[in-house]
Amino acid sequence: MALLNRFKQKLFIIFILGNISLFCGQTSFQKNLSEATTFDQWFTGPLFTPMAITPASSHPALEVTVGVKNQYGFYDSDWSIKNETDLWSIYNYLDLQLGFNSVLGMEFIGSWTNNFSGSASSTRIQDTTVRLGFQVLNEVPGTWVPDFRIILQEVFPTGQHQKLNPKKNETDLTGLGSFQTGLYLAFQKLFKLNEYHSFQMRFSAGYFVPAPVHVKSFNAYGGGFGTRGKIYPGNYISIYSSGEYNLNSRWAIAYDANFQYNFKGRFSGKPGRTTTGEKASVEALEMVQFTLAPEIEHTFTENTGMLLGVWFSVFGKNAPAFASAFFAILHVF
Repeated sequence: MALLNRFKQKLFIIFILGNISLFCGQTSFQKNLSEATTFDQWFTGPLFTPMAITPASSHPALEVTVGVKNQYGFYDSDWSIKNETDLWSIYNYLDLQLGFNSVLGMEFIGSWTNNFSGSASSTRIQDTTVRLGFQVLNEVPGTWVPDFRIILQEVFPTGQHQKLNPKKNETDLTGLGSFQTGLYLAFQKLFKLNEYHSFQMRFSAGYFVPAPVHVKSFNAYGGGFGTRGKIYPGNYISIYSSGEYNLNSRWAIAYDANFQYNFKGRFSGKPGRTTTGEKASVEALEMVQFTLAPEIEHTFTENTGMLLGVWFSVFGKNAPAFASAFFAILHVF
């Protein structure tokens, strides 16, 4: 019953979001579809899918995101949700995008989170992502040639991953402890549907290799009292797809979708004991997760836009089940 109620809550959030987008679109359409603006239509871009274009060197961009997230369960090895104590989070992302020239650009993503579970709470920074992008192709309008970018990505283990306090109910867990190295192949293409409407599609596929991690005590991979050893996380594949469709000259609807597959890893060392005295488990399981984020975009000026959306897990294996709502502001300097 609890699972059904949470599913209904998800649907309610999506329903409200959809009605807001329709209301905004209909109101603007009723005013005047061809209403003059002081700038050309542009998309803020979905929140999660890696960028396929290099920012202009004279116009760095900063995106600030705040959100609320509820992790209400965990997908077990049989793809079924196992209910757990709710873990609530208030999180913040800072995404800085820079272009050095027409080919080379960099992106820095830092974040922190305030987690709550029962009477326990913690505030921690999370792992940090740095991307270095190389522009290979620029879109040619009227053809099938897309924007294409190769992105080298490194995840730095700035979050807490070990020496966790068992009384904190994992609110102090905010990282994986591993340097994660890999690359994305990122594509983007704009399709002009008619005089007023466009659809922009993005697709990114990446492969990543996490470095081995020394772990002690309670940690992101399990563990307990006396745990000491090294975990070898499995490599993983991450695939993003997104789309944006403009309702009029200011409003657009969008989505982000992500599929991630982690290969199984291994542990070497002393597993330790749990709080009940049993042998602790330390492992990097095979993991599958698919998430979806419907969104609304609004551009205020030629330099500033906002993004409002929900983000939730659709299915998974050995992965968290969650639902989230977020708001982002993007400013191009």
